[in-house]
Amino acid sequence: MPTSTETASVTPIRVARTAAAAPVLASIGVTDPTELLGSALGDVVRETPLRRTGRIQLTGGGQAYLKTYAPGAGRAGKVAGRRAPAEAEWRALCRLQDAGFQVPGGLCAAWSDRGDRAPSFVLLAGVAAERLDDELGRAGGEAAEQWLVHVFAGWVRRFHDLAFQHRDLYACHVLVEPGWTAPPTLIDLARVRHGRRLSTRRRVKDLAALCYSLRGLLRRSLLLRLYLVYLDRPGLDRAGRRLLGRVLRKARRIAHHVPVYG
Repeated sequence: MPTSTETASVTPIRVARTAAAAPVLASIGVTDPTELLGSALGDVVRETPLRRTGRIQLTGGGQAYLKTYAPGAGRAGKVAGRRAPAEAEWRALCRLQDAGFQVPGGLCAAWSDRGDRAPSFVLLAGVAAERLDDELGRAGGEAAEQWLVHVFAGWVRRFHDLAFQHRDLYACHVLVEPGWTAPPTLIDLARVRHGRRLSTRRRVKDLAALCYSLRGLLRRSLLLRLYLVYLDRPGLDRAGRRLLGRVLRKARRIAHHVPVYG
């Protein structure tokens, strides 16, 4: 993702943008991206006391999504370190795109040198895709199962093999395009971690989130098949059963977790 990052001359605000940002900003009447800090632009998609996501209809068609974060949103959402959530999400977008994963197109973002103690935002291009859980609920069948086995399970394995952890890898954060042929698009990236290797504990957390969010939509036999494809093994050996036990226990704990904001 070719980007530029600049520092505003008066306030300690860093702005990152791509070439695709200019026409979108013009469409919504914004000349300086920092105008979007704390903005309530767009129809609300999700809102909590410290975070808002708005869907913006663009002139001439298309959509963009504005995610604004209030001071303290990173700490409340357990974003790594003391970085602003928008900075964390922007850097995750760039890193994942460089690694060959499909993510929403980053348009621009702004954050302060004060990190999570100041507001921040990221503006993303809309994606012509739907949530995996929604699509499985209304348009499953053979094509969906083949996609899960031959595309998605290997995609998750590669994601982990490259030492990425999403930390919220629920089916609602995976988008699928119509036709069940294209790779998935991953969203909600502010909490993504990347390191030299992925520990078993972090792997378990991601797999448990998927298990929890898919188990009401897929047969147990299909879930097991996906797990074996993820492991790249024809059957369960002792290590595979041990890992599966940890995943299932974590999924049960997730099921009893009460979300703060629903």
